[in-house]
Amino acid sequence: YDSAGNVVKSNYYDAKELPTTCKEGGYASYQSVYTDGNWTESRYFDAQGNLMLRKDSGYAIITLQYDEFGQRISEFYYDTDNQPVISSKFQCAGNVSEFDQLGNNTDIRYLSPDGSLMVRRDYGYAHEHREYALLGNKIKESYYDSKEHPVTCKEGGFASYENKYENGKCMETRYYDTQGNLTLHNEYGYAVRKL
Repeated sequence: YDSAGNVVKSNYYDAKELPTTCKEGGYASYQSVYTDGNWTESRYFDAQGNLMLRKDSGYAIITLQYDEFGQRISEFYYDTDNQPVISSKFQCAGNVSEFDQLGNNTDIRYLSPDGSLMVRRDYGYAHEHREYALLGNKIKESYYDSKEHPVTCKEGGFASYENKYENGKCMETRYYDTQGNLTLHNEYGYAVRKL
């Protein structure tokens, strides 16, 4: 543990107390770094102490950065040679986030190993944009491809949605296609919900 009580190193052993791997990621040990209380890096090792790709995520090193308010603004994945790699779990080589003045997460962009925008195969988009009202209620969410064109997300089958609030309660949700026309949410079966 570090002085703040964060686990910074862990090793796994079998019943004979020989190094073994954990089922979750297939690694025998890991080391983590915390800066100002924030988790900023982890490295994963095999039983011989060599860096290895996590079996559940496909990376050997993860790095994270935070802004002055402690909000995570980036997360990147690397292979055993410290080169950017596409995580098999997160379907990208990293992501960057932006926040508004109230701390609401307004943008998440998914990146390829060269740092350019890339479409996550599992989501179907490269950029998620959110807008909030003054009280912090999410009023709009939109999805974009790697060229910042509207795109349909895989989950739900819409390109954006808008919420309308009255007295702090969501009273209406509308789903739109890439052209800005109402479209059916493919899981819910409706285009508009009113309360």
